[in-house]
Amino acid sequence: MKKIMLHLFLIVIILCFTFSSCSNSSEIQLPTKANVRITLTSPVNDKVEAKVYIEGYDGTIVNGAVVSAKDSSHTVTLLYYNTQEGCYYSLLNKPSTGTYTFTVNSILFDAPKVYTIPHTYLENTLDIKSIEMANKIGESYQNYDAFDTSYPIRITWPSTIEGCIYKITIRTPSTVLYETSTNNKTIELPANTIPANTNYVYLQIQQQKIYGDIQFQDENYYSVSVYSTGSISFNVL
Repeated sequence: MKKIMLHLFLIVIILCFTFSSCSNSSEIQLPTKANVRITLTSPVNDKVEAKVYIEGYDGTIVNGAVVSAKDSSHTVTLLYYNTQEGCYYSLLNKPSTGTYTFTVNSILFDAPKVYTIPHTYLENTLDIKSIEMANKIGESYQNYDAFDTSYPIRITWPSTIEGCIYKITIRTPSTVLYETSTNNKTIELPANTIPANTNYVYLQIQQQKIYGDIQFQDENYYSVSVYSTGSISFNVL
């Protein structure tokens, strides 16, 4: 009888150990859900830089997923995990219709996740020759070797892309004299912003087309393209 009780006792211990081991194994499994964040940036070597970040809700970086991007011509590109970037990375061809479709396949998801991300590639969308800059009395930098900046100066420019943000910078070779951003296609420079008798003043306009949210609060993607004009050079009376 004692032997039977001893055997039963050993069996109970073995079963408890087995169930405990199984329980501990399940606790170290990867989380069943994950966050996906996508960024698109252009131009990068005349292409669009794509980055896909996959992170478990517990902060675990997921690097075993299969990630692909399809452009408007139905060309599919695989994004491989890049340890230096800390994400799935690739350079994509320019979009012809302004969207990319990303597919993320992982054991963390019940089914592949599909994301359609807009992107407008800015290229020669703002002609430097079409930029107009004239003071309040009608003097234009195109028609004068030097013009009077003691009056307010109106700067206007056309663009083939709507809904952009523009960063306007006026500087000398060593000093930034004025810098502002606007979503309009015109600004008025206050009088005397550029000191009199200043030579080699440069104007540059940077155009940005942005979709999504750079903080990933309202959207799970951030898509941006940046185009900068050359510099317009002029002198001031």
